[in-house]
Amino acid sequence: MTKRRALLFLFLLICWISGGAASTESESVPDPLPEPRELLARLEEKAAELRTLKADFVQEKHLAVLDRPLVLKGTLLMQKPDHFSWIVREPLGYAMVIRGDVVHQWNEDTQQVDKISLSENPLFQMAIRQLRDWLSGSYRSILGDYAVSVLGQQPLRLQFVPRDTAVPRELIESVTVEFERDERYVRQITIVERRGDWTLLTFVDTLLNDPIAPSAWDVEQHVR
Repeated sequence: MTKRRALLFLFLLICWISGGAASTESESVPDPLPEPRELLARLEEKAAELRTLKADFVQEKHLAVLDRPLVLKGTLLMQKPDHFSWIVREPLGYAMVIRGDVVHQWNEDTQQVDKISLSENPLFQMAIRQLRDWLSGSYRSILGDYAVSVLGQQPLRLQFVPRDTAVPRELIESVTVEFERDERYVRQITIVERRGDWTLLTFVDTLLNDPIAPSAWDVEQHVR
């Protein structure tokens, strides 16, 4: 896999991950619904003490041209303010570790580690920033690009729709975020693309504020 193809793969992997059920069926929600901004403020307050996050994930990418979804399994690590890793273990090997502004990525095709500067790749930087925001609880920072509505309360489900002038509008139809019942962290994220494809990303075995060894931020530690 060339560096350009690897970057494209990663951009699609991160930008268009989705969670929750990608069903478009309407959900019966009791009235009145909470005001979205009040909910976001409440979620941010609960997430204020979050320092680290560990979780396994299952990602199902549903493409209109395929009968079955593409399924990836791996592990996510995050440490505030600027450490993030995305490790794919099945069915292929891929590792991405971000420290500050630098992305280190490895894939089993090339058996090489590439470095990418986020500041030199603004779209990639935007994708990473938004994923971090959704996972870390910085939801009000997303409101400049997205309008938010409440789909359900038990569990809490929020839908983010890109504003007409926002860059994500060109590719994303909506993002649905579903929380655990205690609302401390995200259980699923759903992103539906404007072309009709969608992805289901589910987090399991999530650990909050569990110590992360410094070696976890060395991409070569995840190479198999």
